[in-house]
Amino acid sequence: MKAFDLKHMERRSWRLLQKDGLTDALFGTIFLSAAVVGVLDHVQVADGLRIAALAAIQFGGVIGMILLRKRYVTPRLGRVKFAPQRVRRTNALRVFLGICVGMTVLLVVLTTLSGRLGFTLFGDLSSLGVWLVISAVILVPIGALAYVLEYPRLLLYGTFLSVAEFLHVVVDLPERLPFAATYIHSLISLIAFTVGISISLRFIRLTPKPEFGEKGGSS
Repeated sequence: MKAFDLKHMERRSWRLLQKDGLTDALFGTIFLSAAVVGVLDHVQVADGLRIAALAAIQFGGVIGMILLRKRYVTPRLGRVKFAPQRVRRTNALRVFLGICVGMTVLLVVLTTLSGRLGFTLFGDLSSLGVWLVISAVILVPIGALAYVLEYPRLLLYGTFLSVAEFLHVVVDLPERLPFAATYIHSLISLIAFTVGISISLRFIRLTPKPEFGEKGGSS
């Protein structure tokens, strides 16, 4: 019974840690970077600048999430030592996501340079086939992230991004409507930021910082 209670408390602490809204805001930053790249695609800036802007916004979002979590979340929840099994799963997820990020960056670079180097990245795949490949690259890591973090809402953002790529690759909407990619990704970014900021404000309001007396004991 005691072991069950400890496991329940550990899982409850883990879930509470995921309710700070910052992961939603991070996805908002990712979609924002895609919207900015959509603008840069139309103004015809250098490929290197597009990749640099994409990386700067996304890494900025990650750093911002870490700092905000350290500033507002950790003081309210304290430092929790999670079960070894959860730690192993989290570490495995980090390695897996690192590989996925590396593959995604390589995919972006090869797509950017394919015309200049004289090859077609996806060969004879139809536009639908290309979309399926891109969707797999998007949904597999996001699905793993949602499973390990016990954060099913992330699948919704993955679905949004897959739909956006469908409109881009299969429907070819950017050719029909200038800045279409920017509009779509901006809308998704706005949704993610709205959800994330709302949850963050609620978390801060409902989870006050512990108060301590002068000698370090609870007041």
